Amino acid sequence: MATQIKHWVLAARPRTLPAAAAPVIAASAWAAHAESFQWLPALLCLLFAFAVQILANYANDYYDFLKGADTPDRMGPARAVASGWIRPESMKRAVFVNAAVAFGLGLGLLAFGDWWFLLVGVLCLLCAVAYTGGPFPLAYLGMGDVFVMLFFGWVATSLTYYVQVGHFLVPLPAAGEGLEAAVIWITGTVIGGLAVLLLAINNYRDVETDRKAGKGTLAVRLGKNFVLWECRFFLLLAMVFPFGLAAWMDSLLPLLLLSLAPPAARIAWGLPNARSREDFSSQLATAGGLLARYGLFLAVVVLLKDAF
Repeated sequence: MATQIKHWVLAARPRTLPAAAAPVIAASAWAAHAESFQWLPALLCLLFAFAVQILANYANDYYDFLKGADTPDRMGPARAVASGWIRPESMKRAVFVNAAVAFGLGLGLLAFGDWWFLLVGVLCLLCAVAYTGGPFPLAYLGMGDVFVMLFFGWVATSLTYYVQVGHFLVPLPAAGEGLEAAVIWITGTVIGGLAVLLLAINNYRDVETDRKAGKGTLAVRLGKNFVLWECRFFLLLAMVFPFGLAAWMDSLLPLLLLSLAPPAARIAWGLPNARSREDFSSQLATAGGLLARYGLFLAVVVLLKDAF
């Protein structure tokens, strides 16, 4: 029993959960800055984001197995269905169960938002499954990066803020009306970019096996060099953002985010030298830690600014 639970936990890919938590944490800090933090919708957003992430991971495990993408020569961690740990039928049921749980959590958010939340929630669930499943699998069409930016960047950040505040304006002392409307979306872009980083490193690692399996990721379509510079662009964006934030907040506190420059540099310049499974595992661990700490540090910066 314990072994089976372990296999289900591994299939959920816990290392990817910072991609779900970081935008919710950052947006909730901005909601507190706007004096509108509400713990219940914030918690529901966090649980919904976790459920969508795990749904996508379970669906990925199932559909990549059906499409033959999880081959023994793949450098990534072993997948539950392909390894025989979990039967395909069981994983398929888990996809539906997880979708139902996520849908229930999404319904709970309707009490704090508008009717169109239902449409956004359903779209989140459909795209989580369509990431590798359905007639137009996003990951196989080179659209995986767009999916991650859209849902774990813009949607997760902006809607977490909206359900607590009721609008998208972030009040800042040195920002005009245009920036007040844009800050939450810029935050979503920066956080989403660091989430894309996790996917990009995976695609960079698996380019050869993905090409053989017909999985047309950006690494397969545009080459590893493109993905390398994609990673560097989002890392640079994350390091530039604190300077703009410092100006808009009229405070030097956002520059504390620059303390995350060393792990960002390790990814930017270490990824081309990654060769083994251990190398890529280290890169992914660094990227996951960077994303988690960036969301947390941003929240601390915002809350500290309000405390003084």
